[in-house]
Amino acid sequence: MSNPILPSARIERVAYLENRTATWQTQATSIGTTTGAVTSLTTKVTSARSAYNAHVLAQAQAKAATQAFYDAVASMTTDATGIIRQVKAKAALSGNSIYTLALLPIPATPTPVPPPGTPTDFKVALQSDGSLQLTASERSAARS
Repeated sequence: MSNPILPSARIERVAYLENRTATWQTQATSIGTTTGAVTSLTTKVTSARSAYNAHVLAQAQAKAATQAFYDAVASMTTDATGIIRQVKAKAALSGNSIYTLALLPIPATPTPVPPPGTPTDFKVALQSDGSLQLTASERSAARS
């Protein structure tokens, strides 16, 4: 249920009521309510503040746990990369069977890079600074 007097943000609503319940308690009958109603509200405001504080703490703990996880993975990756380099060095001396022994994939034999395609459909555009921009489509050498 919405009330135009209460702030819309939850934590602002808690603070708003925290700042009023003591006065409402002492002035309950003068403002048209009962001390019992204000006492009940005060208990709920205190509960809401406690829940918010637990929420903020949980967020901070989750952030810290996430950073600890990232740091652990970074450290693990550094060590794993060092070991893989050592395996590669050993394989360079002893052969590819070292990869199998290390449960690593044998690196693929590199293939030559094909020559670039033949440019076609040249286009020229005048830039705002007076320079020319030349563009072209590329037809693959394999298709020509």
